[in-house]
Amino acid sequence: MKVFSTKPDGFSEVMQIAGFFLQHEDKFLMLKRHPDKLSGGKWNLPGGKMESLETPLDAAIRETHEEAGLRLDPSESSLIGTLYLERGELQYSFHIFRYRFQHQPQLDVCLLEHTEAKWLTLDEAHALPLIDGGKAVIEFCYE
Repeated sequence: MKVFSTKPDGFSEVMQIAGFFLQHEDKFLMLKRHPDKLSGGKWNLPGGKMESLETPLDAAIRETHEEAGLRLDPSESSLIGTLYLERGELQYSFHIFRYRFQHQPQLDVCLLEHTEAKWLTLDEAHALPLIDGGKAVIEFCYE
């Protein structure tokens, strides 16, 4: 997996992903993929594929609600940036937004997609098996 912070020449994305770096105090939310899903058993940020006519923010809000049961206020969201990922011939962009909680929210994890959710520090996240490119993604969110 190759991860770029600027769009490489000749980059031709086949899809766009959008998600959130959700923070509470010094921790952020990570979800563990269901074993029957792509990259099963690995940890990632809430997010997923954009649907047609969706903006990146709309997709990130929808995916976060579907995966973690959280309803986020778009006016309190900010774009961290976009990463460009390449796995073999597959190229896609990942739009990442930040959202900070004053109080740790109650989660309602979709068990069809994920089996666990944890609020983690950066060091704790690095100790887990992360989705391909996951380390670069969370480090990008901390810059």
